[in-house]
Amino acid sequence: MIAYQYYQKTKSQLAYDDSDNDIKSGIYYRLELCLFRGIGTEKNLFGALAYINKDHPYSYYDRTHDKFNWHSIAKKIEELRETIIGEFDDEIESDNQGE
Repeated sequence: MIAYQYYQKTKSQLAYDDSDNDIKSGIYYRLELCLFRGIGTEKNLFGALAYINKDHPYSYYDRTHDKFNWHSIAKKIEELRETIIGEFDDEIESDNQGE
């Protein structure tokens, strides 16, 4: 329960300049997971996807600055994106079958 609030607070304290870019992908990824799974907040696929879109440039930052284990977080972000889009597609398909 506290995780979502903790990561929201952490996000709010990130620097607006580029000095925190090396930690943003990890923080945003954890917020994405909380929103996707409904941990500490209501499940919100659109919110999770919005964070993924915000997070994506920071995963490239990690890559270009050879951050330790950057490929792991980048892969997790992409897998979560695919899962969320899959849930949207399933929902749309289900709605279309009900018509």
